[in-house]
Parts: sequence; structure tokens; C-alpha cells
Amino acid sequence: MAEKGIMVQIVTPHVARSPARLKLPAYGKALLARRRAGEHPLCVHLIIGNDWRAPCVCTWCALGDMHPLLAIKPEDCQPGMFAWGLTAGLNVVLFDQQGLALDFKQRSIFSKPYDYGPLYAVIGEIARHAADIEISAPGWRTTESAYLLAWSGRDYRFTNDVEHNHGWPCWWSAETEVINAQRRQTWLRAVDERDESTAAASV
Repeated sequence: MAEKGIMVQIVTPHVARSPARLKLPAYGKALLARRRAGEHPLCVHLIIGNDWRAPCVCTWCALGDMHPLLAIKPEDCQPGMFAWGLTAGLNVVLFDQQGLALDFKQRSIFSKPYDYGPLYAVIGEIARHAADIEISAPGWRTTESAYLLAWSGRDYRFTNDVEHNHGWPCWWSAETEVINAQRRQTWLRAVDERDESTAAASV
């Protein structure tokens, strides 16, 4: 069944494209062709920045795969711009060259929610298709998983409050969590099956 793009709450004013006019990120056609040919890599690298030739190394590179690359320019990092269905079921490692992931702040000293920049709305869109999204940003010693950031930004005072998105940050939701959790579990099973297959072949 074809993936359907679902808009998430927009955190910055802009004019979103209609679903029929969503475009692929750079190098997206190559990944789409591979997937249509039956090749489904476990991981894809996504650069958000201007240096698309920069070396990208992630934890999963140790698996020996040549991970496909996707890229978008920082000024294009807005929700409602790109079709992310080509990442369905894949682990996405997001290389944030500009530090856009640092664009969030508390609305008050003592409480949530936070005000988030547009990168997080884009992450929320990708999460409706991909498995885990690992974010690498300047100044961060390790990558951060998007779903863990969503959990850490949740305000549990509003867990049962629909009007307040059940306490989730504006770029995540209960529905997104259910979809993404299922995709994360499916991805982990695929990794386990691959490891078992590799081990059996080496005997």
C-alpha cells in the first residue's frame, strides 16, 4: 500500500505544498529506484546543510553497508515541503550541519512546552514513515533519538488532554508515537534477522 503523507502541526508560519506537489529531497530518486528494485538498506543518511560532500559516519556504518544519502538545504528545512515516504521502515541518521536542532527554548523557566524551530516539524513528518531518527548536531557528544527527545519534551500534566496534544511537543503526537514505535520494532527485528543470517553463513 502506498505511503500517505500526514501533515504535523506547523511550528513556523509558511505555505505548505499540497500533497501532490511534495518533492523528493536531493538524491531521493536514487534511493527510490533502489527500493523499487527490492533493495532496502537498513539505514539512510540525511544531511541538512550546505556541504553535501562532508563525510558522514554513523554507528550503523559498522554493518558494512554503503548507506544511501539524502540532503536538503537549511533554508528548505520546513514542514510540508518534502515527500518522506521513501524512508519508510529505514533508520534515518540526520546530520544537522547548521545546529537547527538547537533551536528550541522553554516558554517559561519552570514549565514546558518548549518553542521549537522548523527542523522538529520536519522530524515529525519523517517519523510517520521511518524507524528511529538519530540526530547528530554541533556540540552534541552523541546522537539523540527523536522519539526520546519527544518523550523528554512531554508535559505529563496534559496526558489526558486532547486540546494540549496529550502533553506531547507540537511536532510529535500519540499517533506518531504508535506509528514510529511499530516501525522501530520492525527495524530491530530486521537487524536481528540480518545478524542471524550473517552468522549462519559464516559457519
